[in-house]
Amino acid sequence: MANLSAFVFDSSFVPIRSSMDVIASDAGTLVTIASTQTIAMGAGEYGADLVVPTPPPVVVELLIDDPRSPPRYAPFYAENLNGDRKTIIQAVLFPLPAPKTSFTGSRITPRTTADLDPFLALQVWPANTKRGVRALVDALLRLRGRAGDAWARRRERWEKALGQFGIDTEDLGTASASAGGVAEPVGTY
Repeated sequence: MANLSAFVFDSSFVPIRSSMDVIASDAGTLVTIASTQTIAMGAGEYGADLVVPTPPPVVVELLIDDPRSPPRYAPFYAENLNGDRKTIIQAVLFPLPAPKTSFTGSRITPRTTADLDPFLALQVWPANTKRGVRALVDALLRLRGRAGDAWARRRERWEKALGQFGIDTEDLGTASASAGGVAEPVGTY
């Protein structure tokens, strides 16, 4: 019996029919404990059921990712989920700019929320697309330290997409650390 169900929707609340990767990890060890891809789940709904091993980890995190290159949707990331209870997630995935979409160039190199906000303000993208770019940056920063080939390929795909949008990811997240603080994800939802 599945104890984690995730349904996927676009920002207009329409079910996403494209196959998405759904990954549950033990938040303490960061080890993947269940993964699958979304499927039709009846009545026009699309998503995935995951079975968290018994005994489950106390805290689970969930990632829903568009595996296409470049991705059309930003990742959905949720942390601090109770792995011991039946959980239903109704995830909204925000769109990303189309490949090779022009962006308004600037001298701003987004590294923190303070840098990203002015950069996004200059873009002519719809608000939900800007939110998607923000979610992609946030997911990259949160999951940057994960080990393994699958995570490395995911990071490379995300970094390439952000580069197409004019965001240099090499130093992304390091600005606040170099000022004596801790680099934090930039997403504000």
